[in-house]
Amino acid sequence: GYESTFRTALASTIGEDKAIFFFEKLLDNFLTEDDFRFLRSIGVNVVRIAVNYRHFIDDKLTKTYRQMGFKYLDRAIEFAENNNIYVIIDLHATPGWQNPGWHSDNPYQINMLWYSEKFQEDTANIWEEIAKRYVDEPVVAGYGLINEPDAPSSNSLLHLYKKLIKRIRRYDNNHIIIL
Repeated sequence: GYESTFRTALASTIGEDKAIFFFEKLLDNFLTEDDFRFLRSIGVNVVRIAVNYRHFIDDKLTKTYRQMGFKYLDRAIEFAENNNIYVIIDLHATPGWQNPGWHSDNPYQINMLWYSEKFQEDTANIWEEIAKRYVDEPVVAGYGLINEPDAPSSNSLLHLYKKLIKRIRRYDNNHIIIL
């Protein structure tokens, strides 16, 4: 199901404080150093880390960045570095949703990213913050801009890609950009 729907359902069932505690523990244990050790032991040398925009910004306060998202991403990057594994940061769920799928945390099944300048700007702002933070991080191999985009036209997709690349390149010319 959708992460946001699951979070809402759990909060309404056990209360907001307990739900926050549950999801903190889930994220604390979702990806561990043991996972990276195992991956390295089987010969993995790069891992794609899927991130949800909601871990970085609040839908109501899009100019305020949540440090929680960076805390978990920093930790995953540290685990990767400790195990000689590269990381690709993959924006799996964008503001306004890039496709109607559950994996983009889209409970409405309408991909509004392509029709809203605000959602596109919020997406660009997230990438700008990520680029600023990881510009000098050698373990980061690259940035996967938008997971499985379902744009209404190739022009819409190209327009947004150009915007995101421009915003990333303001701060970071070191990392590969994956379209």
